[in-house]
Amino acid sequence: PLPFSNPVASFLLLASLPWQPHSVLRPSCADAEAASIASAGARERRRGSAARQQLFVRCQSERRQQQQLPRFCCGRKDVDLSENRLGKKGAKALSAVLHENTTLVTLKLSGNELNDQAAKYLADALLTNNKLESLDLSHNAFGESAGEVLGTAIAENAGMKELNLSWNCFRGQGAVAVAKGLGANIFLRVLDLSYNGFGNKGAAALGEALKINNVLEELNVGNNRISLEGALCLALGLKENKTLRCLSVSSFLERAGSGCFGIKKQMHFSVVICR
Repeated sequence: PLPFSNPVASFLLLASLPWQPHSVLRPSCADAEAASIASAGARERRRGSAARQQLFVRCQSERRQQQQLPRFCCGRKDVDLSENRLGKKGAKALSAVLHENTTLVTLKLSGNELNDQAAKYLADALLTNNKLESLDLSHNAFGESAGEVLGTAIAENAGMKELNLSWNCFRGQGAVAVAKGLGANIFLRVLDLSYNGFGNKGAAALGEALKINNVLEELNVGNNRISLEGALCLALGLKENKTLRCLSVSSFLERAGSGCFGIKKQMHFSVVICR
């Protein structure tokens, strides 16, 4: 309370006091850091929300796609699903279709981001489906594990006549497994294994398979990193094979050199593509 009851005296007393400006409140360093963290968190939450929305839309699209597959394939003989990014989930849905489908003869699945996990679903279907005659699995992401499971399916499948496995990554034991599957198969007429990196180990396994296979008519093993050693192994297999009439060994001349001519010497068929 002011010491004077007279308002004028009180005003004069206040006016005589030294004037001091009000201090501006500024945030401390800790407060600024906390505000920055909160702002960054808000931005991350917004980005996370957008990402979740995109994932939800993609999952919904994949779910609709999987639900439509049985309806789309039902009653058809030829189905082309190339370049549809089916992936593992699409392969699972297709596996269920192939287990029950009795009309599908030709199926094209090129460029669908199918990996080793997807191969397990497809291999399982090929073990039981004997109606499918032509299958295109080119331009996918199959690796060594896929080769092992698909090799078993190739060996036991009792209906497929044409198989395209080009532009994948069947190497090492995967390549050997595919070759062994060919050796045991008694129905396959056309096989494309180009652009896989089979190497000499895979070529040697193919040579052994050709010794016992008596049905294959066309084989493409071009651009598989096969050198002279592998080419000679193939030649030994061709020497005993009596059914192959068309062999494509594109790029052998650069890597295999004289091995390519060794293959020519052993041929019992009308056409050789060696360029």
